[in-house]
Amino acid sequence: MGWKDYKLVTFGCSFTYGHGLSDCMAEDGSNGPTCSEQAWPSILGGLTDMQVDNASIAGSSNLMITKTIVDYGLPFAPQVMAS
Repeated sequence: MGWKDYKLVTFGCSFTYGHGLSDCMAEDGSNGPTCSEQAWPSILGGLTDMQVDNASIAGSSNLMITKTIVDYGLPFAPQVMAS
């Protein structure tokens, strides 16, 4: 299995979410409903031919980002544990 067969999962704040980019703003200036396709995760996915799951949350703190990573990874824990 090559690296292109993996999914690129990103976590982060407004920068990773793409807040402020043209495809990620509501009319009132608030966050759009989905992450921007112009943000760096989508660009990196396009350059590497990888599927992207941008799990970032606009306005999140480091603590919230850490919790998101842990919560995201829990269902996969049995698949990545080494014995």
